[in-house]
Amino acid sequence: LPKTDPGERLNLDDEVALESYRLQKIEEGDIVMQTSTEGELGIASDVGVSYGNKDEHAPISLIIEVLNDKLGTEFTPADQLFFDQIEEEFVQDETMQQQAKSNSKENFRYGFEDRFMDFVIDRMDQNGELFARIMDDNKMSTIIKDLMLDRVYDRLNDTGLSS
Repeated sequence: LPKTDPGERLNLDDEVALESYRLQKIEEGDIVMQTSTEGELGIASDVGVSYGNKDEHAPISLIIEVLNDKLGTEFTPADQLFFDQIEEEFVQDETMQQQAKSNSKENFRYGFEDRFMDFVIDRMDQNGELFARIMDDNKMSTIIKDLMLDRVYDRLNDTGLSS
């Protein structure tokens, strides 16, 4: 950002442009409060009430479905790989392993949330580095294309490779 005097208003009109905006109604309805009814509350989460009991693990595909339904995103099963990779980084991280073993889920959440964005950024950086190498290194690009050509062709023709 350009340096300005602390009292001066920052004007980014020439620097930032909104290219797209999506407004989507997700749900409409009335909320009825009943004071005399007893019941169990759902398990709160950032994307609404969870499905099933709290000891079940939601598959990544369900997480993607909930994100698409609640936030109007258009994640595909191919996007699942990104979430799988972040989950695997958490599982392989020794610090996270120790924290999970020595804390309740509620206490583990603090360490998890501290590291979550680090893992997301690391994954983005790793993918960016891979992208740059594929674009800049013709030899690497050729090897990857040849390997993927064989795999994709064989899978599309059911001639051998299984995923």
